[in-house]
Amino acid sequence: MSAIQFCNVIKRYRRAGHMVSVLERASFDVPQGAFVALTGPSGAGKTTILNLAGGLDRCDSGSVTVAGQALDALSPERLAVWRSRHVGFVFQSYNLLPMLTAVENVELPLLLLPGRTKDRRTRACAALASVGLADRANHRPAELSGGQQQRVAIARAIVGEAPLLLCDEPTGDLDREAADGILALLQAANGQGRTIVMVTHDPRAAAWANQVLHFENGNPHLVQAPA
Repeated sequence: MSAIQFCNVIKRYRRAGHMVSVLERASFDVPQGAFVALTGPSGAGKTTILNLAGGLDRCDSGSVTVAGQALDALSPERLAVWRSRHVGFVFQSYNLLPMLTAVENVELPLLLLPGRTKDRRTRACAALASVGLADRANHRPAELSGGQQQRVAIARAIVGEAPLLLCDEPTGDLDREAADGILALLQAANGQGRTIVMVTHDPRAAAWANQVLHFENGNPHLVQAPA
């Protein structure tokens, strides 16, 4: 069963007055439960793939289906609800709100889901504990190292139990030891049944995945088959 299906997807952007093709009839599947690394040069369309799969952007033509749902069929309002339940995002820049504590940052996705405040706090604390930061719950981002901030971001991505994690260069700003710790957490999340799609320029990070898709000229090429 496929977690993500791209079928003849075309995506173009206007840059400096010209239309630039980023994806040109891209077609590929991501199997449910896979850990897939997307590699390739800058501008090849890797981040665009994440944005389309996460419902942050729409393709110009073709279709994007995630967990059996055709994203183009959803209104912006329904897409926002769907995204809150099905997708967790992890970014290179962490995207934590500086005025909130770690546990408050982790709680944010739960605000879109039904549940009492007490239940949200319990779930957020459990997510922080799962990434080894139970003792940092009341620290703000500025009081945490880069690796710890990324752990908070992963806790935020998994707190809603989303089955799909989309990660854009999650280790790009980290030293090797911290990066390996983050990759181990992603691998553990994958072992719990979540599908992981990770953009990376780092071959050592890509080696943690069980499938590698290399993007160039708007199309993917399988360079490492599923394990």
